[in-house]
Amino acid sequence: MSAPRLGPRTLAGLVVGLTFVVGVLSGAVLDRGFKRASATVVPPTRHGPAGPPGSARDRVGREQHRERFVQQLTRELSLNPQQVARIDAITLSREQRMNAFWQQVQPQIHALLDATRAEINQVLTPEQRAKLQDLRRQREARERMDTGSVRDTTSGKR
Repeated sequence: MSAPRLGPRTLAGLVVGLTFVVGVLSGAVLDRGFKRASATVVPPTRHGPAGPPGSARDRVGREQHRERFVQQLTRELSLNPQQVARIDAITLSREQRMNAFWQQVQPQIHALLDATRAEINQVLTPEQRAKLQDLRRQREARERMDTGSVRDTTSGKR
C-alpha cells in the first residue's frame, strides 16, 4: 500500500508552516545566545524589544540584533574581513526577506490565534475563563520581569 499523496496546496502549506516553525526556533535559539553574550539592551515595548514589525524601532532593533550576530561570529570564529562582509550581506538579505514574509503572514497568524482563543473561551465555563485570564496575567508578569515587555494577551488585542 502506498502513502497518500499530498496536493500541491497542502504541500505548499506544509512547507510554509515548517519554514515558519524552523525560523521561530532558530530565532529563539539565537536570541537566547545573544541575550547572554550582549550587554546592550533595547528598551522593550508592547511588541517586544524591536517594536511592531515595520516600525522604525523594529528596524533599529533588528539592525542591532544583526550587527551583534555578525560581531559574535567574527569574535568566536575569527572571521576575516571578506567573510564578515559576505556574512553581513547574507544576514541583511535574510532580514529583508523575513520582514516581507512576516508582513504577509502576520495578519493570518493573529487571526488564527484570535480565533483559537475565542473557540477555547466558548468551551470554558465563566469560572474557567476567569482563571485562564488570571493565568495569562501571570504569564505577562513573568514576561515583564524577564524582558520588561508589556503585552496584552487577555483581551486578544495586539
